[in-house]
Amino acid sequence: AISYETYVSEKQCISRVVLFCYDLWLPQTFKPTPVDGEVSDFFLWDIDQVKETFHPEYDDPIKPNCYLVIADYLLRTGQVSPDT
Repeated sequence: AISYETYVSEKQCISRVVLFCYDLWLPQTFKPTPVDGEVSDFFLWDIDQVKETFHPEYDDPIKPNCYLVIADYLLRTGQVSPDT
């Protein structure tokens, strides 16, 4: 699990969030379908494309809080090191 806090100035409060992360291995033929209205579509990237999204000038569709989950995965699987 990953937790973080942010200050919400409009409400003058602190928002606390816990993201529960799971490694889910799926067959390559699996095609996710967006049904909850939170995302419009899904796409498959290789690990190098995922790493590219961390560049400050990269224009990408990833929600900011998702970077915590991606960084956790990259670290746990040895794709990057804390010194990277």
